[in-house]
Amino acid sequence: MTRRMTLTTIRGIPLQVDLGWVLMVVLMTWFLAGSILDPADPRLSAAGRWLLAAATAVAFFGSILFHELAHALVARLFGIPIRSIRLHLLGGLAEMEAEPATPKAEALIALAGPVANGLLTLLFGGLAFAVAVGSGPGVLGHVLMILAALNACLAVFNLVPGLPLDGGRVLRAAAWHYWGDAGRALRLACHAGSVFALSLLLYGVVGTVRGDFAALFWILVGVYLFRASRLPLRQHVIRQALHGLTVELLARPAEILPRGLPVSDFLREHASDEDDHRGHPVGDEGRVLGLVSVADLRRVPRDDWDRRSLGELARPLTSRNCTQETASIEEALHRMASSRVTSLLVPGDPPRILSLRDIHERVVQASQPVAS
Repeated sequence: MTRRMTLTTIRGIPLQVDLGWVLMVVLMTWFLAGSILDPADPRLSAAGRWLLAAATAVAFFGSILFHELAHALVARLFGIPIRSIRLHLLGGLAEMEAEPATPKAEALIALAGPVANGLLTLLFGGLAFAVAVGSGPGVLGHVLMILAALNACLAVFNLVPGLPLDGGRVLRAAAWHYWGDAGRALRLACHAGSVFALSLLLYGVVGTVRGDFAALFWILVGVYLFRASRLPLRQHVIRQALHGLTVELLARPAEILPRGLPVSDFLREHASDEDDHRGHPVGDEGRVLGLVSVADLRRVPRDDWDRRSLGELARPLTSRNCTQETASIEEALHRMASSRVTSLLVPGDPPRILSLRDIHERVVQASQPVAS
């Protein structure tokens, strides 16, 4: 699982960063300080150059944040909740809780990001021109021009017509509008994105073979984009398989285990379970007090298995590991992801458990071709 931390919230949207993002800021600072800012102003001290490079790197990633925030705000205008904005090693992502309902919404949400970068290009370029006119060429104007150029590159690159780039979403919207088939349009945009990613990958390989080790960056980008271009198709299959399903249909009845049951007895009985992460209700007199799983209990030192009971180790029930039978499977998946759990308790008599494995099996079953 990718490590990430939440920095703050912006208009109610959590801003999260992956640890890879911190690495990219450091690398960009090093690149700017050593290759670009050095000749800009010979009077700039070494410490000043590094500080300015760091500020430029942060401003650039601020531009990426502005790009994702534009996506998020336009999505909200169309009634789509935003789960979070995430900055990662190679850019950012505004995580929407639902897909746009119309081609128009898809296109406008996608275009919001490149338009935001276009506005920043004009802003930084205009400021650079004003600085040059007012005080002549200098390090500040140089930095502003760097930021203008980077934002222009972001806008153009993101308009390439292939998923997961914004241009791919625009292509999908256009094909969706033309064909009237969202699934067919998605396949087209995904395939276009895969072709573009493989082109970047090939370019990077050829450059590296010729001794240009900076081309390794394009190999990294190509691999990332290729994997990301396939993801929307898998998500589409999952959404189709789970559409209209509620927790009631997939949750399985579960026996309430005595809270005083020793860990050793539980593990002996469930040693052959296929799903080590499935939750098991633990309680007393028909009342559930918490959940345990085989995976959780196997972390307990073997010497303690006879001394410790399920009641001591059960995870208490909260809104994070419980759901209602009327909830949709999409809502249950969202709760699992946000709470980082693999099972949810469905209260009742008897109680039931919905596990990630249950959902996965349903998706696999729905994805298999029907024999004629």
